[in-house]
Amino acid sequence: MRHFTLAALAALLIAPAAHAQQSPEHSAEAVASAVLHAYRAQEITQLMAHMNQTNQSFVEAYAENPDQFEEMFTGTRSQAGVMWDGFIFPARYSVEPDGTSQAVIPFAVETTSGFAPLADVSAGRLIAVVLTLDSPEDTTWGFEDVNYIPHSTYTGLLDAL
Repeated sequence: MRHFTLAALAALLIAPAAHAQQSPEHSAEAVASAVLHAYRAQEITQLMAHMNQTNQSFVEAYAENPDQFEEMFTGTRSQAGVMWDGFIFPARYSVEPDGTSQAVIPFAVETTSGFAPLADVSAGRLIAVVLTLDSPEDTTWGFEDVNYIPHSTYTGLLDAL
């Protein structure tokens, strides 16, 4: 398994950073789903294939010491990804002051005891995959983070870019 992981990492380092999102049929929802599938599999190399330019230093650090990233799948937000039930809300968007764009795709809800599926959004903040376009000219969604977002903030974002 370790040889397979290292081979996959080598392939990622040779390929362009956002190769998984390059074709136009990879919507923000499709990229978020791929990110969440990587979380469910707890497979860091699958996750790295979808990272944005900002997180490329993460790829380099992983190549130097893969064992240091086991904590990627712990904590409430990450565990919500690991336990993802397959449902997501539609992407909502923002255009940042620097001209770059973000997509927010909720997949779980924060609760007093951790997290729950999206069925009861009144339970707490949404837990969402956040994707970015690295520049105003970028057309490939890249994984930025998994964040908490108030439901009112999500509904206040743009329906489309």
